[in-house]
Amino acid sequence: ARFTLSEYYRESGEDSKRRFWLNKLIEADAQAGSERSARSRYLAAMAASVFADDVFYVFKRIQLTLPLKDSIQKKRDAMQAVIQANQKIIEYKVAEFTTKAGYRLADAYASLAQALYDSERPEGLDALALEQYDILLEEQAYPFEEQAIAIHESNAQRSWQGLYDEWVAQSFAALARLMPAQYNKQEQRTEIDYAEF
Repeated sequence: ARFTLSEYYRESGEDSKRRFWLNKLIEADAQAGSERSARSRYLAAMAASVFADDVFYVFKRIQLTLPLKDSIQKKRDAMQAVIQANQKIIEYKVAEFTTKAGYRLADAYASLAQALYDSERPEGLDALALEQYDILLEEQAYPFEEQAIAIHESNAQRSWQGLYDEWVAQSFAALARLMPAQYNKQEQRTEIDYAEF
């Protein structure tokens, strides 16, 4: 019934009412005790995924502006909210939402690295100072890129266990962009004329 109501409000475009019922799905699963079922976990994971989408949207909207110290703190706080929201989803152990959470986490780390690269530069820097500033930003961004790659690889490895969905496919696509030498190799075909043998 809670799921039906959440779907009704989704279709009618009443987001706040939908989120009320999505939250009820999460609460019902958490309070189910011994009556917790695969269905209750699935619905709770689905609901948590919607809330994680909301948190991710807020994170992506925060721009890194000057003074960088202030805006980067807001971005990092939002990043922590993204991590927490997606960790909750992963704890439900529902494959469909686990792969989405994995992709979203990796994308958040990659977005944070890119936001550092794209952040505003202080005015009045000469060429050498600007180059040094850029190097400092790259040093700050590098660990986030590495984390994004590691999470995407972990998500992609799910395909080896027979789990391949749109989120695993998107992790492979992201890896092809982030590490083209390793993940964007094109197969070479050689034609053999068997008539010569």
